[in-house]
Amino acid sequence: FFNLSRHREKMLNNPLRRHDGVWFICGVPDELTTEENSQREPGRIKSFHSVCGMVAPNREYLNGEYDYVEADIDGNRPQIVSTFGGVSGGGLWKVPLGIAPDGQIEPRDYILSGIAFYQSGIGSEKGFVRCHGQNTIYKNAYDKVIGTYAKQGQIANRPITDN
Repeated sequence: FFNLSRHREKMLNNPLRRHDGVWFICGVPDELTTEENSQREPGRIKSFHSVCGMVAPNREYLNGEYDYVEADIDGNRPQIVSTFGGVSGGGLWKVPLGIAPDGQIEPRDYILSGIAFYQSGIGSEKGFVRCHGQNTIYKNAYDKVIGTYAKQGQIANRPITDN
């Protein structure tokens, strides 16, 4: 679970620019899923392995009330996975950087900035991963969740938190 309330005001009123820090797509690609015999009981055990890869979002655009971010995939680089299948629902994370007192570059925060849902160019040299963007997450999805649960009487004017 992720606390959308923590960064919501900042992301809606003063969103991060694309070039302010580094970006990662994190998820659970299906091709890294393994299955093996259980050593304790009869049957098989399925293991899911996550991965985070640095990406460079190249395009941001609006379509109606939704915003999107696309990060290119270069098929000429060493591959951890051949496809991002299974990463749908994984996060696009923005990591703003700063300088520590000792002069080292360090992460200042880890901000959910997109949700992956589509990959183009499977099996080709070039492609991209498309993600819902910051406004879609921090406004549209947040308002929908709050509105749905408020209508059902499950929340009463309190922010969604992970505390």
